[in-house]
Amino acid sequence: MRHARELAVVVAVVALGGLVRALRATDDALLGAEPLVLALTEVASVALLALLVSLVFGRRRRPPDAVGVASAYLVLAALGAGARQWLPEGRGAIVVALAALFLGRRLVRRWPALRWALAAIAVVPAWVALPSGRDALPRAKGGAGDQRIVLLTLDTFRADHLGAIGGSWFDVRTPHLDRLAGQGLLFTQGVSPAPLTLPSHAAMLTGQLPDAIGTVQNGRPLRGDVSTVAAELSAAGWTTGAFVSAAVLDRHSGIDRGFAHFDDLFADHPLWAQGSIARGLVGMGILNAPAQQRRGDRTVARALRWLDHQAGPVFLWVHLYDPHSPYAPPEHWASAYDPAQPGLPGSPEQLAPMRRRQRTERAMLFDTTPRDLRPSLAAYAGEISWTDEVAGRLLAALRPDDAVVVAADHGESLVEHGYFLNHGRHVYQPSVRVPIIVVAPGHGVAGARDDHPTPLTAIAPTLRALAGLPAAGSLLDRHAAPPDDEELRSYGVLQQARTMLVLKRRQQVAWRRGDSKWIVDQHGVAEHYDLARDPAELHDDAAQHPDRDTWAARGVAEIERINELRGHGRASREQADALRALGYVDD
Repeated sequence: MRHARELAVVVAVVALGGLVRALRATDDALLGAEPLVLALTEVASVALLALLVSLVFGRRRRPPDAVGVASAYLVLAALGAGARQWLPEGRGAIVVALAALFLGRRLVRRWPALRWALAAIAVVPAWVALPSGRDALPRAKGGAGDQRIVLLTLDTFRADHLGAIGGSWFDVRTPHLDRLAGQGLLFTQGVSPAPLTLPSHAAMLTGQLPDAIGTVQNGRPLRGDVSTVAAELSAAGWTTGAFVSAAVLDRHSGIDRGFAHFDDLFADHPLWAQGSIARGLVGMGILNAPAQQRRGDRTVARALRWLDHQAGPVFLWVHLYDPHSPYAPPEHWASAYDPAQPGLPGSPEQLAPMRRRQRTERAMLFDTTPRDLRPSLAAYAGEISWTDEVAGRLLAALRPDDAVVVAADHGESLVEHGYFLNHGRHVYQPSVRVPIIVVAPGHGVAGARDDHPTPLTAIAPTLRALAGLPAAGSLLDRHAAPPDDEELRSYGVLQQARTMLVLKRRQQVAWRRGDSKWIVDQHGVAEHYDLARDPAELHDDAAQHPDRDTWAARGVAEIERINELRGHGRASREQADALRALGYVDD
């Protein structure tokens, strides 16, 4: 009789495995009932893991008690999800897991009645570990109106690759974003404070420079005392939702602050691996880590399904990561731009002297970037057009009276200044110049263009102003009355590298006032460019300025200060793993 009961339990576990497969197939259809779906998959995930453990332990002379093993595993999984700070990392976590399973098995063999008590005890921590409100679709809230604001951020999107701005080697096609720019206000000279994803997004959502809030590089989460515009809108009665496309912006970064619904589930894997218990087991090293990014079309599809369930006022943030390396656009864009186009830079012959100079100046012994960059330039252009296509799907679903803000977080150095297919360290224009578009119905800015340097920190007050909250320094204010003699600063941090054994790293900081731009590296080498006459920053005229040494000293001090801030705090275990998976490193 006992064996029959245990066989029935195992059969039930197998049946739950079939449920997981069904849930994966019907993920889209059941999104509207996501709280129930995720609750069911939490149970299914534990059941499947219990089955695996039961099979492993079943090799012993006496078959395992499936209920006892499952109950012990449930307790462990709940602890792993809800109180992981008490558990060791890596192999230690696996030892604890096996010890708990063995102990649970021994206990239920000695005292059979304990098997049900253990299951009952497990219910409480397991229920606590179920998805929070951020993981589930919130109920639509009523409000004073049905106003909607959409923030669309484009990762690694160079300003000169937006068709409405122009200036790239290809005639890059971005019809949807160009059309949006014609409906609103286009800023052609947006300035990123740092060519890194998390710091620049933190600047957009807080209105503060990254070093003011402690987020000077990827993996350094927002300080606990830092508020975001999403939190302010939520407190004012707005429904807030965010859909990000890469783990560098997942909830461990703190950028989720203020969002009632925060979607950072990236992988095309079964739903059981997306629940909170499964996440705890991933962190303990028992399950494989999920994917760390997703294509923009999936992000937009989930965002639009969420938006369909909301009543205003609503603030939606959508982040698209596709232009980020590696450049791999869908097939219809992968061949859209010809790498053999005449006049395209990046040929081996053109790169050879740049590589030799780079090796000499930086003592670089090995370089993993391609010998011919032209295919990469074409692939990057394809990624830009693909991102425009995905953005078009989002824009087409919006209402004519929706307010929209579009901005890139930073650009990309493709072939300029010997910094190939990368971003983070340099602060030349390809890396820090970004496009910004504002569509604000009723504000009289349709078809306007602004060529003044504009910081990404102006986006937060713009969102406040569009929501009717007190705000100063919005993009609309700046366009109406451009600030005089404003100084904008950008800094670089090496976190993504395709080089090895580099003995002399080059980190930079820049200040821009109008068309005058100073760049200083950590060795005190100062450069100056007049962007009106030299937008490509090819002619350094710092030697003609009597205050060059003053700027050099200021730059070295600023880099030292930024690096000191980098030493404060560390990335969470989840963020560190995600950054490594995305190719980021700390120098």
